[in-house]
Amino acid sequence: MTTPLTLYYFGQFPTYFLLANLLVDFPSTLAMYLGFVMTINPIDWLNEILGILLENLIRFMLYCLDSIDHLAFSTIKINIIDNGLLFLSYAAIFSFLYAYQWKDKKYHYLGLLCVTGIMIIDINQQMINKNMERFRVYNTRSELTIAYFKNRRAVIYSTFDSLNHKALQYACGREIQVLTTDDNIQFIPLNGKAIRNNYLIELPIGKVVVMEHFEDTLPQADLLVIRKNAIHKLSAAVHIISPKEVILDGSNSLKKSLQAEVILDSLRIKNYIIKDNFAYVWDKESL
Repeated sequence: MTTPLTLYYFGQFPTYFLLANLLVDFPSTLAMYLGFVMTINPIDWLNEILGILLENLIRFMLYCLDSIDHLAFSTIKINIIDNGLLFLSYAAIFSFLYAYQWKDKKYHYLGLLCVTGIMIIDINQQMINKNMERFRVYNTRSELTIAYFKNRRAVIYSTFDSLNHKALQYACGREIQVLTTDDNIQFIPLNGKAIRNNYLIELPIGKVVVMEHFEDTLPQADLLVIRKNAIHKLSAAVHIISPKEVILDGSNSLKKSLQAEVILDSLRIKNYIIKDNFAYVWDKESL
């Protein structure tokens, strides 16, 4: 019953879940009761003893889970399912359960119909992902993360030091996992240690200039990404770069982003504010 939710949130299936449940079920129950007793017990010295027991009990559970995680084939990675597949998965499960319990063939056929729908949607989604060219500027707050996807491959530029950085994974790891595979990702770290940097990124869809401070020697590009409230001399920067669109990423304050929007609108330059959004999204189907 939890498998569809596991695939929806994590895109992986734990093969030793029965073993893990057996090893953790009783200790977790005991930990809950120990915690409850410590909450209501007024005797300090007894709480100290219970606290030591609780700490070691939790360590034991973590040790068991870590040991299981290191077993061969402990996890099977599967493409993360979307809302439609999640709904059809539970519709299929409940249909089959109802058909088994009440011997109703109609629900048996309904379950098979849901399974067929899952297969059709999955095949169609794989074809779309294979033939779709995608570009993203993710909202990773003060950091920069730009991604280009095509044919289940990805090129990711980021000021994070690793693709496995927790903040990066939290912000966009789920979508990256859906659109590509681990062995088809080229991660290119950018120097984010300096206070202000400008970058020129060349992609198949065009050139991208990332501006963190104004310079007279900025190159021309198809897209301009403004960071760290670098809206000083914005009109001059736009005149030099001649971008088709300007993106204000999550490192800018909302106040500065709105000020930049007014300037860009007056210049009739298309713009997009990422501050309260997941990402700047551009998709093009390859015909």
